Amino acid sequence: MLSTLTLAPVTQARDIASKGVAAGSLAVDTGGLDSAAFMSLHACALGIDWEPLLPLYDPVARASTNGPWVFAIPEELRSHLARLDDQSAGDLATLWADCEELQDDGVSREEAHEILLGVVDAARRGGSLLLWLSL
Repeated sequence: MLSTLTLAPVTQARDIASKGVAAGSLAVDTGGLDSAAFMSLHACALGIDWEPLLPLYDPVARASTNGPWVFAIPEELRSHLARLDDQSAGDLATLWADCEELQDDGVSREEAHEILLGVVDAARRGGSLLLWLSL
């Protein structure tokens, strides 16, 4: 699986689904992590159960029924990540790496830390975070 996080308005989600992340746009390689991994990050970051988050992680656009898909990262998570200092982001990365979704994907703590630092950097820039995902 391939996945990339970018900053773009949700109104561009269909174009991103069909054409991919535009050249020159911010692109954070998220190591093939899917929306379930980001839902687990959301739950870990805010200390909440993931089940109520399910509807927030439905695709906002898709090129076809077989993908690629685009998911909007909820503003609640984006704003939380934007406020994290580097130490807190590192602590969250460790917690996230221990989640079942990341363990099932074989993501190490180091990989989770690197991905999360990229996501936090994007979140600090403001705007909508979109996750492009392709099989």
